[in-house]
Amino acid sequence: MDKDEIYLSVVATSRNDDHGGQMLARMKHFAQGVADQSRRFRLRCELVLVEWNPPPDKALFSGLDCWPTSNEYFTMRIITVPKSYHCQFSYSGRIPLYQYLAKNIGIRRARGEYILATNIDIVLSDALFELFARRQLRPGYHYRVDRWDVDFTDVPDQLTHEERQRTCADRVTHVHHRFGVLRPEATPGSEDRLSEVARQLDRRLSEGWDSLLQYSPYLFQYHPLHTNGCGDFTLLARTDWYRLRAYLEEPIHSWHTDTIFLVQAQEAGVVELFTGFHRPAFHISHDSGWAGATVLDRREDFRFDVQKPRRDGPIQLGIEPRYVARISDRDLKEFVEFVRGRGSFVLNDETWGAVSQQFAEHRI
Repeated sequence: MDKDEIYLSVVATSRNDDHGGQMLARMKHFAQGVADQSRRFRLRCELVLVEWNPPPDKALFSGLDCWPTSNEYFTMRIITVPKSYHCQFSYSGRIPLYQYLAKNIGIRRARGEYILATNIDIVLSDALFELFARRQLRPGYHYRVDRWDVDFTDVPDQLTHEERQRTCADRVTHVHHRFGVLRPEATPGSEDRLSEVARQLDRRLSEGWDSLLQYSPYLFQYHPLHTNGCGDFTLLARTDWYRLRAYLEEPIHSWHTDTIFLVQAQEAGVVELFTGFHRPAFHISHDSGWAGATVLDRREDFRFDVQKPRRDGPIQLGIEPRYVARISDRDLKEFVEFVRGRGSFVLNDETWGAVSQQFAEHRI
């Protein structure tokens, strides 16, 4: 690969509405973390931030001066999706940000050989980023990690890279692993908190698998996919994102859309590769966000519609959530049962990611 080509695109979305509280502080840690690691590990990266439906009374992200500056290994692009585009969709008055419509826009415009879909409150561990820097990622795999929630209460929004990594490791409150959630034990005086928590997780999972299978049993009876926190970290080759046509594009709340994509990837033969207990993605904990605004009075089951491929292509699977604003656990269970064993299928047409739309873009 040419040294000037981008190896990794990191795609996330947000809007300047203080979602979850202290949102800009979390975003600064997220963006600066990617910038610092790209330079530290000498890996060409870009951060693609999709600003969806900007609040009219707040500054645009592109007008803020809080972002990391570009360097020889890092660039940042802000793509702004205006309110006029947002208002074309159902429930636009109830849901201010369609997370996966926005991420698809970023994925479609990303230039990296590999694309990580993530969120604006994630800090990648150095152990994980070092794995990227080996340049040994492969098409045909989707890479998954455990998400470690961290308490950043009273933490300054400006830290050195070393301080940020250390703070994340020292302040872990919950570990979201394949089979549920671990609350790590305190280890006063530990010099390597990250390794200690990884060892605790390893011990926990070796104690008894049967009790852990109580977490989403309908998924584990199907395939033991690691879907816990997958909206915060899903990494595939750009070619695989395009082959699968990215996330389901329905104007609904984001709940379970990320899981549906992993089920789709597995049916298409994309193999899950877990990077290990000691390579987490840290998640800066925050208050709940927009979910409460999505409840509707009317409820009706999903409708599924299968169309045979024209030639040797994948099955076209239609989903019609006409009267729901989110995918429930029951809907997900029915979806998994419906697609089981059908082989490769796609959920979007060739126009996914609003490919024909022109959006304003600002490069930092």
